[in-house]
Amino acid sequence: MEPTPSFISQREQAGKRALIGNVGFALGIALAFLLLVILLWVVSIILSITFVSQKEQAQAEIAKQAVAWPATLEQSILAIPARVNRFGDLLNGHRYPSKTFRFLEENILKGITLTSVDIKTNPSSLMMELTAPDLNVVASQVVWLRSLSFITNFSISGIKRSDEGKVKCTITLELAPGFFSAS
Repeated sequence: MEPTPSFISQREQAGKRALIGNVGFALGIALAFLLLVILLWVVSIILSITFVSQKEQAQAEIAKQAVAWPATLEQSILAIPARVNRFGDLLNGHRYPSKTFRFLEENILKGITLTSVDIKTNPSSLMMELTAPDLNVVASQVVWLRSLSFITNFSISGIKRSDEGKVKCTITLELAPGFFSAS
């Protein structure tokens, strides 16, 4: 086969092929860049729509809260007296034990161990089961309790000696009316 005669030299043909290859490569990059720009444009539109929607929802929520807040604040302020009353009831509920424990701390002699305390408020009475080292300590405790002016009646029962030699007994005190309500 004979080569076909050409008016363009092989060198010029190679140059044209290289130019066409370079133009094709440039067109490919330009097309890719155009697709990237279009993709970014579509994404920005979607994000813009999403952000506008979220902004509108947030503004609606703020407006709703702005309307509800004064009503909630008013309800909170109106509820304060009821809360103060509940606190007063709670405080009064703790008054009896607090006063009783203060009384016990101040009036039970050293060496005596309380094993049980029963408090009754109506009528005011206090029943204590105790353990003492000996009968002399129990007698001293009885004398001390009888000297207190707010004790209206007094009884001692169940006196026993334990295996260790300690004395166990129950002391019941009737207290003056209003003992627990007076401060």
